[in-house]
Amino acid sequence: MNKKQFAEALYALPGKNVIKGRKPFVAPLLVAVVGLVLILFGAMFEPISDQADLKLTCVSLGGVIFVAGAVVMLLRLSGRDVMPVLGRNHAPLIWTERYYAREHAAEVADCMAHRNWSRLNELQADHAAPVRLIAYRTADDSFVACQAFLYVELEERPLTDLLVADRSSAEA
Repeated sequence: MNKKQFAEALYALPGKNVIKGRKPFVAPLLVAVVGLVLILFGAMFEPISDQADLKLTCVSLGGVIFVAGAVVMLLRLSGRDVMPVLGRNHAPLIWTERYYAREHAAEVADCMAHRNWSRLNELQADHAAPVRLIAYRTADDSFVACQAFLYVELEERPLTDLLVADRSSAEA
């Protein structure tokens, strides 16, 4: 299961807690502003001065940075670039993916069944292991949606069902 398929499964959950939201465009806006500042900084130099190379570098680099920031910002504003957000407060959900050795498969499933997140985080993660835990979560872990998979015979099979832990709605 990839990011998009997992997000689609979250959108289909009852209660409409997870909705499609736009990716933030503040970072590309800041990149475009930095490019504009470099262009203006380069424009302050006299064209005949000893600093002609610095001027050319600032203007060229600023132009490339400005165009890159502006293009990414326009793409994000076009509405096609979406990400899952928690519906109540529009908190963005963060994608995480961890891998574990095969001998930890039963322990990962047990930790998920008992919602023992601290024990799950203490397990030794591996970079290329057959047990994969994927999750979307908020920054404060008040909402966690996760599922574990096991690679068997060149295919990925679910080790656990999709687990959704929403502590924010329990407190409200």
